[in-house]
Amino acid sequence: MSQVPLLLESIRYVDGEPELLPLHQERVDRSLAEYGVKPRWRLADYLAQHPCPASLMGVVKCRLLYDAEPLEVGYAPYHRRTIQSLRAVAAPELDYHLKWADRAALQALLEQRGDADEVVIVNEEGLLTDSSYTNIALRQGNRWYTPRVPLLAGVQRAHLIAEGVLTPRDIPLAELSAYDRIALINAMMPWAERIELEVRG
Repeated sequence: MSQVPLLLESIRYVDGEPELLPLHQERVDRSLAEYGVKPRWRLADYLAQHPCPASLMGVVKCRLLYDAEPLEVGYAPYHRRTIQSLRAVAAPELDYHLKWADRAALQALLEQRGDADEVVIVNEEGLLTDSSYTNIALRQGNRWYTPRVPLLAGVQRAHLIAEGVLTPRDIPLAELSAYDRIALINAMMPWAERIELEVRG
């Protein structure tokens, strides 16, 4: 068993109730398994013992820090960022396949955005992956596609693939002009509340 680094789950609550909790549990289990740990705790039980304050209604972000055990949980009203422009940045060496709490590498990429609001990260094969804080989807015709290999396999992405809303495929930056819309999604932004922009060359 290797030492587990600090990991993070961001869970959407609406009027005191968590969403997509089974998918968050799957990610916790999968993340800890990489370090040889079988969790002795369940998200649902831990969150029931540390509930969202009754004073926080509407959309709330639950931020859970954990390693082999849950360490800290906090709740705050969720305010969606305003994103009106994107810039592609290359990050051939970046690995963020687990939701590590240390986001320094992602923050460094975000600082390359220039006058754009957010970045879209391109891997060593020239394929689109994620933004610095969301999965992405692109529209071609009347279908939406999401990168087959994202930086982080998000729970909202998994849910939308299972629902048939998104289809995974490789999306090369060089073929971006084949798509007309790009959407940003994460656990806090379900499909109906996605950020959606026109694709510009």
